[in-house]
Amino acid sequence: MLKNTRISLTECHIIACIGANGSANGTFIAKTLNTTKGSISKTAAKMSEKSLINTERLPNNKKEVHYSLTDLGKELYRLHENMHGKAKDEFALKLEKFTACELETIRAFLDTVNK
Repeated sequence: MLKNTRISLTECHIIACIGANGSANGTFIAKTLNTTKGSISKTAAKMSEKSLINTERLPNNKKEVHYSLTDLGKELYRLHENMHGKAKDEFALKLEKFTACELETIRAFLDTVNK
């Protein structure tokens, strides 16, 4: 099923957000990913066409749209999480090579870069 499925980085982030929460509405995804609701809506429409997500409007609120992952979306979410787990493990192994003092310097550098 995944052989010919191409997804963008934004689509991957949306899959991760929905997968981590079971389902989510556009406002929540937009806030989580620090983007606009319009961007989420546009990307979600493409994702729905690719059978990555399900779109559902609540009966009592026609404006609010909830998204959940299809079976294909869930498979991509599992692959994504697996890749992140492997990357974290590799990162931890690399960090073990540094002393506490060196790690503090690295932390200080990263804090500066993040500001």
